[in-house]
Amino acid sequence: MKNTFFSSSRNKLATFIISLMLFSFYNVKGQSAGDSRITLKYGALTVPQLSFFTADILATAITGGLYKTENQEATGIGMVGYEYFLTDNLTIGAKFGYEQIKYDLVSNSAPRERLTAKYFTALVGIKYEYVQTDFFRMYSSASTGGLFEKKEASSNVEEDGDSKTYVAYHVSVLGLRLGRKFSGFTELGFGSEGILNFGFSYEF
Repeated sequence: MKNTFFSSSRNKLATFIISLMLFSFYNVKGQSAGDSRITLKYGALTVPQLSFFTADILATAITGGLYKTENQEATGIGMVGYEYFLTDNLTIGAKFGYEQIKYDLVSNSAPRERLTAKYFTALVGIKYEYVQTDFFRMYSSASTGGLFEKKEASSNVEEDGDSKTYVAYHVSVLGLRLGRKFSGFTELGFGSEGILNFGFSYEF
């Protein structure tokens, strides 16, 4: 009796989820071509953060602790973006972000130095909303652009190589958005915007 009950519940849940997805695909009530969206978002575990902490672990291990960093402080990335609807569910857009990482550089051959690495990111990309209802949307996106890195020391002394430019990218595998003109969203992906990010948007 118990097994029959749980089996029936699972079947009903599966039927409900499938029905919801089909309803979402065939009852599109999203924005229209020519509309726009402004977004504000915050992301954690970005490429600069992961690269920094990976490099620190490797440097500490290779040098036996002769070179390492301490007191790391990472802000995560804050971004502002604009999107334009090419169709009811396809957008193109641009995003700009800033983050920084502060740390103490510790070396046996030099005095302790407090450093700040600043990262300025600019991305352009596309987003496709494959599930749309009046209040709920699911989507994926891909972006590419540039990342400008600038390092500053507490002594205000800059050396060659303190500023670098890299190719930036981000892929959001899964995005969930709740709301109408004003909405909140969260995304799971990898790249310059972080493995996990969330934010708010306004459509007009």
